Amino acid sequence: MSQYSAYYSIVQYCPHPERFEAINVGIALRSKMSDQQTKLCLVSKGNRVEKVFGNIVENRFLFDLKRFCNRVESELSKPKF
Repeated sequence: MSQYSAYYSIVQYCPHPERFEAINVGIALRSKMSDQQTKLCLVSKGNRVEKVFGNIVENRFLFDLKRFCNRVESELSKPKF
């Protein structure tokens, strides 16, 4: 069995930051090896988010999540100085 080292971060959605209520919607994973890119695994539907927060428009939620994903990938792909 091999052992791997990686950095990870839980991705949370918080429609009302003033209420300090968030729900996990994904994970970002990056190997400690510098040549590896970050992988993002996110929910594909907003059903659970709508169940917890109520009147969330699923299409809007998924659009925002995809936009966030694109931003993270863009920022992490920039060359280091």
